[in-house]
Amino acid sequence: MRRFFQTLLGLSDQPRRSPSPKRRTQLGVEQLDGRLLPSATGSISSITDAYGQTTCFTVGLDRGIYASLNNYGYTKLSGGAGSFYEVSAGMSADGHAVCWAEASNGDLWWFSGYTYDHSSPYSSQPVYGEDVGNPGNGIYQLSAGRHDDCFVVANNSVWVYSTAGPFWQGIVGMAPGYAPRQISAGVDSFGHDQVYVVTQPGYVLECYQNGSFNWAFNWLQNQRGQYIQATQLSASISSNNDYSNTDFFYVNKADGTLHDYYNGYDAYLGGAGQIQNICAATNANGDYCVVTVNDYWHYNEVYAVGFWTGWTDLQNQATEVAAAGDGMIFTVEPNLQIWGHDPNNDWAHAWGGIATPWHYTGGISG
Repeated sequence: MRRFFQTLLGLSDQPRRSPSPKRRTQLGVEQLDGRLLPSATGSISSITDAYGQTTCFTVGLDRGIYASLNNYGYTKLSGGAGSFYEVSAGMSADGHAVCWAEASNGDLWWFSGYTYDHSSPYSSQPVYGEDVGNPGNGIYQLSAGRHDDCFVVANNSVWVYSTAGPFWQGIVGMAPGYAPRQISAGVDSFGHDQVYVVTQPGYVLECYQNGSFNWAFNWLQNQRGQYIQATQLSASISSNNDYSNTDFFYVNKADGTLHDYYNGYDAYLGGAGQIQNICAATNANGDYCVVTVNDYWHYNEVYAVGFWTGWTDLQNQATEVAAAGDGMIFTVEPNLQIWGHDPNNDWAHAWGGIATPWHYTGGISG
């Protein structure tokens, strides 16, 4: 079986530059404080940066890219730079939040600069955006890394773009019938990049950087030696001291249950056949997963699920979830509003001192 899987992998040839040239623009910053932000359902992503500041990115009804940093109003990042379908929050080399986005023409964009000067929290830097093209025929999946890089799917292959070079790099190509259907990027305990690939049949391929920073590959199995199969997956941040460690949540293809996969140990968490969306999250107690579930009593009910804590109903409904640090969660509600779950009241300034876990962020999704 292992030999069979190895025949499915084909390292890509030399990276191809996009037929479309890079576009760079110094973007104007449009503040939307006090206004409702129209954003597209299924297009939110959030991150807590190395300075403890949390940003939620989203796509607007005008197909532009917007961000809310520490909930000080929404800012349009993309100016007039085209239209976008999807966003993924990542981190720059110096630890600030950045946004990667899929444009309507299949190109990859990144936006940086929407970071407050930490010596003067209310002073924002100019927004900078760049069209970095695509490795051929457009991208159709993306997942941001934490080193000024972003992983994408294009041409039946997984690629990575790094702003520091070598720019576009092919990681792995897949055989016909085993096309990548989803990717999710994370890092190991040493901070090295890793990306998980859910293939068309559901088998999960781990792509990770070994000690020499070359890419290595592993088809993932459970503790019984069975290859796992998933319909969706969300990477966590690994915490053990092993270059090849793995840490993620996934939905089992066979029965729709939620699983916690950690370094070869596959833990069943339940929720058979009801799970709609999943997103790995973290708080002071470690990793957990945010899920939306359809059950007999609720539609798209939001739960927090942990290996030790079990299932906790967060008393809200959502069609999209995005998690950040310190237990913070952002959701798109059925009524199209973007809400934030702030259990530790990190954004107390924005909630007027009201100590309830759920608050409306001022965003509207369409």
